[in-house]
Amino acid sequence: SLGGSAGLGCGLRLSRPLPAPDGPGDGTPPGHVSTSVRADAASGPHASFRISRPLSPFASATVGARFGGGGVKCLFGVRRGDVSFRLPLEIMAVGVNPTAMLLACALCTVVDDILADWSGRRRRLLYGPRKEGAEEERDHGEKGRERRTEALAQQKRMERIALSKRTKEEQSNGLVIISATYSAGTGDHSILDVTVPAQFWTNEGSLWMPPGRRGGLLGFCDVGTNERRQRSAERTATLGLFRFHWVRTAFRQWQATTASTDDEVSAMVEAPVLHVRYRLGGKVYEASVRDDEAVYISPSSPVLAGGTVVGDANVVLA
Repeated sequence: SLGGSAGLGCGLRLSRPLPAPDGPGDGTPPGHVSTSVRADAASGPHASFRISRPLSPFASATVGARFGGGGVKCLFGVRRGDVSFRLPLEIMAVGVNPTAMLLACALCTVVDDILADWSGRRRRLLYGPRKEGAEEERDHGEKGRERRTEALAQQKRMERIALSKRTKEEQSNGLVIISATYSAGTGDHSILDVTVPAQFWTNEGSLWMPPGRRGGLLGFCDVGTNERRQRSAERTATLGLFRFHWVRTAFRQWQATTASTDDEVSAMVEAPVLHVRYRLGGKVYEASVRDDEAVYISPSSPVLAGGTVVGDANVVLA
């Protein structure tokens, strides 16, 4: 919308509503985000953005930033009924530069992210979870079963080639996959036998799998909790800052090295693991490799990082 006062200035303002809050209707209005560009005689040209987010049916919070000749400023405010409180924060007194603008935007985003997470927790505590949560769980269960069925069908088609490769490797004392499972958490639907595809992917005594999501490989499928639950766990454990890549990475590294007291959250963020036991060069080895780690087995490098030598093949398999 265009606006301004005669002889004083003019500007352009764009606004759009935020997504409606989750959960049953509690009278909480949706918030909005707006940006504006304005020029006036008093302060010259300047640009600003503002995010207004409801905290309850009667209160709302506002965060925003302004850039222009008057410097770079952040503004934080809370309103309840007719009572309002505002806290201005000056980042740069005169002029603008990219560093100050980036700092102001990052600060506003972090504060708004924390407010959104707190508001969502409050709403879920008072009014319960989203109504469609149970339906989402059913849909996820059906899709998980479909993916598992498809993976098993793929393994069936891979059996002939995998058996041929196994026979060839046995004759040359090469790489034979004794057993392999792909798992995340516990439960029947969290574990998939991938012995056949692991043998299928061997080539002349070597096996190479780059780091990354292995659930999309032929003969594999996603196992364990879904991505939505993982994001929910990260959101709970990082005060909503999980959207920032560096926060998410730091949290996952901490989670991998620290025993969590919350078993449910720990299982949610657990990365899928490939457990493999194999024979190579007359010895038996075993290892567990996460999705974010590479798999490389060869005659010159038979032991995976973190793997162990079980013993001589004649003794172990006797």
